[in-house]
Amino acid sequence: MASEVVATGSSAEGLTPAQQLMQQHDHHATVEDVVDEDDVAPGQSSAAPQSETTETSATPLGEKAAGKQKADGTTKKATNATLNTASEEAFPALGAVKPRAQAAVAPAWGKKPASLAANGINGSGSASRASTPASGPATPASLPASRGPALPSMALPGKHKEHISFYNSDLKPVRDLKKPIPQIIHDINKRSKARLERRETPNGVAFEATGPSKDVRQALVDVANEVLAKQTVKLSIPASVRPFIIGRGGDKIKEISSRSGARVQIPKQDVQDEDDEVDVLIEGNALTAGIARQEIMQIVKERTSTVNLRLKDIPAEYYPFLAGPRNAHIETLLGNRDVRVQIPHYNTWDERAPAQSPEAFVPQAKYPIQISGDREAAQEIQAEIQRRVEQLRRDMAVDQQNIERGRHQFIAGDRGYSSHDFLEETGCTIIVPPSNDPSEDIYVVGPLKGSQRV
Repeated sequence: MASEVVATGSSAEGLTPAQQLMQQHDHHATVEDVVDEDDVAPGQSSAAPQSETTETSATPLGEKAAGKQKADGTTKKATNATLNTASEEAFPALGAVKPRAQAAVAPAWGKKPASLAANGINGSGSASRASTPASGPATPASLPASRGPALPSMALPGKHKEHISFYNSDLKPVRDLKKPIPQIIHDINKRSKARLERRETPNGVAFEATGPSKDVRQALVDVANEVLAKQTVKLSIPASVRPFIIGRGGDKIKEISSRSGARVQIPKQDVQDEDDEVDVLIEGNALTAGIARQEIMQIVKERTSTVNLRLKDIPAEYYPFLAGPRNAHIETLLGNRDVRVQIPHYNTWDERAPAQSPEAFVPQAKYPIQISGDREAAQEIQAEIQRRVEQLRRDMAVDQQNIERGRHQFIAGDRGYSSHDFLEETGCTIIVPPSNDPSEDIYVVGPLKGSQRV
């Protein structure tokens, strides 16, 4: 028998590979049952029960195993006796675990989602900034950074509120009103679902309406039509944008007029360049004209990012004062804006001599002021130049003097005063006739006192 061959250790002939491995690695595992001394009741024998083994004969417990078992029992009792959960050495402090805030859920109604708390602790304000990354400037502090955009605030139906303010100069004179303003407000409230109220402001009056959105806006338009004076606004736009404001068959301009309540017209104007400007006339009151102007400027903004403006309606006699000595005023006007301003140098008249009074100065379209660059910045500079021109028109004076033609070169030019030096020292400028004109008159333009002193 093969089993007998393995037991007696005789010849290995005729053995299978598995039997040969078993013969080479002959291990006899034993299992012993040992009674724990702690479990032995007093008066009972501590002798271990007879162990069951895998062999036919039991093997007695060795000294090593017995010593190990005894040592394990001693260690277990010692551990139970010395275990101290309050020990700082055995259980070092790891820091308090920060409570995890419950995710904020946006309510179906209300202006802002509430900042929820977890375990009685405010989840938005009490968390340590040392372990939380700083939010960006647009991140709400009460919302977790992983959330999407917050829901827009929702107003209750019928509680929409809007208000508009007007200067006293925008209002009709009292004698032109069909009814007193309190009576006008009473009539509007009587027929409208919105409630209209009036309050005085330091520089004028304000109207506030509350109710359904559509009725609120209609109430404000109605009161504006009753109390505001008519006005005409002239708006300059690039010629290249004119087709987009008119629209196909005039549809767009009709839409703007209908939506704003103002009358919008673009007179036919001949332009030589797409960068030239054309005028848009808006007729209405301060509210309706403002709405129409805003819609037109939005179209201009969408169609143009940079512009090239040519100001042809400013008399050239003002150019030296707008530019300043050595263009000092231009540099101040530009600041850090991405705009370029060119004001032609003017000290020789071309088509006609200067008029005797600033009110009669005539623009010379051949020499326009050019402004190019960012659209909004260019328009701001244009408005500042126009304001400066109005101020100069009130303060300037003209002094005409007859001087021999041969002496003109010693007054202004290469052999005389530099025009910049003369302007810087006296605050005035000198305008001489062109070389092809026989006139001997020169013109000193400047502030009233300065021109007389020169």
